Amino acid sequence: MPSKNNFPLSNAALESKMAAFIKDRSAQNLAAILQLLPAAGLFLTMAASTPQARQALKNGGTLSPQMRKDLHPIILKTQKGEDFLPAYTSPKAIPKQENSMVICLPFGAVCQTVTRSPTLTGLVLNPFGENVILRRDLLEKAFRSSSSNPGSANSDLVNPNARGPQ
Repeated sequence: MPSKNNFPLSNAALESKMAAFIKDRSAQNLAAILQLLPAAGLFLTMAASTPQARQALKNGGTLSPQMRKDLHPIILKTQKGEDFLPAYTSPKAIPKQENSMVICLPFGAVCQTVTRSPTLTGLVLNPFGENVILRRDLLEKAFRSSSSNPGSANSDLVNPNARGPQ
């Protein structure tokens, strides 16, 4: 039965390309990752700011619509002070955290979150394992969002055989 979200719940092909990139950080392996991302569903950890929402998450209760508005993605800060949005290719890659919940979003929504935030430096895939870091400038170049197809790949950038202007 197909996913009702229109993106796969398994990112096995993406994880395979990420493993190849970690072994050989070539432009071709990076391009393979960028080509698969638009069809991916990524998992984000969300935290709450208010005590009521934190208590509801801790107790495993249902969040009211008002409490859901209080949720925000958990951000990772590097030693250099750069902020990255962590995204995971599977729930197994996510560390257990109290007072948080996991959501699954299409890559386009995750990409827009990074490119529209003035404080985020980029996106890190599977940050607590063998990870891949995608900086904002790469995301902006590779995934020029249009209102009809946000998060779709710019084929000239991700195709290593594409030729520039003549």
